[in-house]
Amino acid sequence: MTAPAKVPHSTTPAETTWEGLLSTALVGTARRPPPPSLALDFAVGPDASEDAAALLLTEAAVLSAYRRAGRLPGEAPRNLPAPAVPDDRPSCSTTAVEVLELSLSGQVPIPGGVALLAGQWLEAAARVDCRIPARLLPRLLELGSINPGLQAALRTVVGSRGRWLAGFHDRWGWAGGEPVEDLEAATPRFPVAPRAERPAILEAVRRADTTRGRDLLASTWTSDPAAERAALLAVLAVELSDGDEPFLEAALDDRSAGVRQVAVDLLARLPASRRAARMAERLRALVRRGDGPLSFAPLEELDAPGRRDGINDAAPAGIGVLAWRLTQLVAGTPLSFWPDELGLAPAETVELAAADGARARSSVPRSPLLLGLESAILAQSHRADTAWAVALFAHRPSAALIATMPPGLAAEQLIGLLGRGLSPAPPVAELFAACPGPWPEPLGRAVLDRYRQLGVKATLELQAALPVLAARLDPSALPLVETWGIALTDDQGLRRRVQTLGHALSLRAVIQREFPS
Repeated sequence: MTAPAKVPHSTTPAETTWEGLLSTALVGTARRPPPPSLALDFAVGPDASEDAAALLLTEAAVLSAYRRAGRLPGEAPRNLPAPAVPDDRPSCSTTAVEVLELSLSGQVPIPGGVALLAGQWLEAAARVDCRIPARLLPRLLELGSINPGLQAALRTVVGSRGRWLAGFHDRWGWAGGEPVEDLEAATPRFPVAPRAERPAILEAVRRADTTRGRDLLASTWTSDPAAERAALLAVLAVELSDGDEPFLEAALDDRSAGVRQVAVDLLARLPASRRAARMAERLRALVRRGDGPLSFAPLEELDAPGRRDGINDAAPAGIGVLAWRLTQLVAGTPLSFWPDELGLAPAETVELAAADGARARSSVPRSPLLLGLESAILAQSHRADTAWAVALFAHRPSAALIATMPPGLAAEQLIGLLGRGLSPAPPVAELFAACPGPWPEPLGRAVLDRYRQLGVKATLELQAALPVLAARLDPSALPLVETWGIALTDDQGLRRRVQTLGHALSLRAVIQREFPS
């Protein structure tokens, strides 16, 4: 019996890479011999040692095993790492795991690709906090490295074993930190934690206790670099309240322009702040209200207090400096100014702003009053009457406005917009995406009716909208989608797209069943 051959050691690191093996496979072993082994000794049979193709496949098999284990080829470490902490959470159901594996495989064509269904599965699994099979951890960690939007749910789903495994691969480092559960331990860790971990620690403390979170931020404020101060100050957006106003007011005097801008943006969300009162006072001195439309005197001089409050002359293209100053004043003024000072309801204010844009013979979005109102509505939406968003949406539908509305109101506004008629355009899909799902039956039916009626006229829009429909439609809409697909006998390409939508709804129905709310 012939003794198994020893494959010689590799001579250069490049020859041990996966890319090197792929290059040889692409050009063929007849043109390029397989690289020497993978920097370790392993035995191959006599056939493999004499057959270049067999040797290449053997090397690929060994290196593939290393890649799945998250290790580089080489001698095994003498001191093995401590094992992962046991994960004692209940296991996910067998059916749920099968759906996840099917989603990850990509074998079933789904609008939006693997990430769409996997994301919905992960959110549902995170909600019930169940344990997935260990064999899927590397694939999920890799998926999170490619799709940052999935990382929040993945940190919960992968559990202690996933965090342990993430420590062995640089690409998976985002999942390696321990969750901030013990606030008493997190507080002393905050000043010395790596820069990338500090916002997460602050956010966890902030969500548990807003005052404690703000005090934690203040504890290192004077010693933190400017870039870190700006990133950490932005965390105050979590559970932002009037109690944060003194700290943000002081931040307006920070030596860093980045910190000052974050403070301005957060104060714009607090209509009871001192900055909001100062902006209203400036606007009050400029506004002219007669029997006709509103008019405004120009803010000719921009003094130091105005610059401190964030007013600047860096006007966007298409807007003059004086108009831009007015826009910023309106954006920073509480929405209550219009009914309290001028007796104008939300709809009346928006009507006057829209008329101002038309009177200036410019496009409506370039009206400084309307632009400022839009910024104010978006910033103050959590405290303002929803009538403001509804009034502006009637003149300027946008995904940002839809996102400020409660789901039921957002669906109602979209149904009304579809009833008024919309020209086919890919941005329409952005409006649909801003309305959270699962959509109520009337909205789902209205959206599907739109695409059935438009047919090929909406091909480009439908391509952009299919991933949105796959994510937002309620799975109960599956019969409508199947009926639509059956009717498309003359357009096989469109029929296949609609069928992929049906696949997504079918799998989402299983996810709903396996992870009941």
